[in-house]
Amino acid sequence: MELGDLIVDDVKKLSKEILSLPREVSIVTHRNADVDAVSSSIGLKRLLSRIGIESNIVVPDTISKSARAISQEEEIQFSQDEVREFSIVLDTSSTEHVSPIQLPRRGIVIDHHSSQGDLSRKYKTFLFDRDSLSMVILDLWKEFGMKPDRETVLILLSGILSDTGNFRFSSAETLIQFGKYMMEYEIRMHEIRDKIEVKDEDDLSLRMAKLKGAQRMEIHRLDDLIVAITEVSSFGGEVAKSLVKLGADISFVISELKEEIRISSRCRDELSLSGRVNSGEIIRMLSVEFGGGGGGHSGAAGLILRRETSKEKLKKRILEIIREIRGLK
Repeated sequence: MELGDLIVDDVKKLSKEILSLPREVSIVTHRNADVDAVSSSIGLKRLLSRIGIESNIVVPDTISKSARAISQEEEIQFSQDEVREFSIVLDTSSTEHVSPIQLPRRGIVIDHHSSQGDLSRKYKTFLFDRDSLSMVILDLWKEFGMKPDRETVLILLSGILSDTGNFRFSSAETLIQFGKYMMEYEIRMHEIRDKIEVKDEDDLSLRMAKLKGAQRMEIHRLDDLIVAITEVSSFGGEVAKSLVKLGADISFVISELKEEIRISSRCRDELSLSGRVNSGEIIRMLSVEFGGGGGGHSGAAGLILRRETSKEKLKKRILEIIREIRGLK
């Protein structure tokens, strides 16, 4: 295998690659694993089991709040000691996103994000133009001529629903395929939503984080665009989403942790879909300038940086980038 091979939108080649894998592998996904990452990991693990490949799922640190219910469906491990000699890396192509896990020499990447990280130079990478990685795993089941059980389909549909923002960023093709699976397996929408919905009122720490984020918020008006920047120690993605609900066009939440700085960004649907402003593009530009690993979509994106990165420089550069993109002085 040539290192750094990139295969785009080819489920057939991916299926052939999987058949050539060792009989024991690890499925590794990114830190603070979201619903799509966990769902696709579980869906792939169950598929591998059907074709005689034993696998375990390893997550570097935490699982996002919205994915915790689904994570109970399979055992998930968090230790470097559990990583086997061959890894399938899902939903990221950046070593920064799987740190502190040290990946083995051999492995492949399966991803659906257009911006590719350093792992694409190390492992053969299968990149798909899909709204979620869970959709890719469903396509893979179909390519193998196998039918997943109802619970596995329910888990994978949950990943699709979550990663498309409840279909706000969905393509027509995804909607059609989603509906077909619901009809075939007689699944009701409430069953899928119940897998991933988190009731804020039941979580005191989440509500406190949102209130602190609003209290510390810096508001900047750039022409007709309202930009909100704040700092909290946890729930960055949820806080960023809440600031958009409050009225911001685009929000950035900086979280200073023990060994790193995380940035979460969210953007109002109509702006990201129209291309007027793009969280993913801004995060990509920050990643190039400050290093670290980032990724996401037009409406939601995130970045992990070194702990010593200056937060004030970050805030200043975020505003400068938006001005440059919008053609403002």
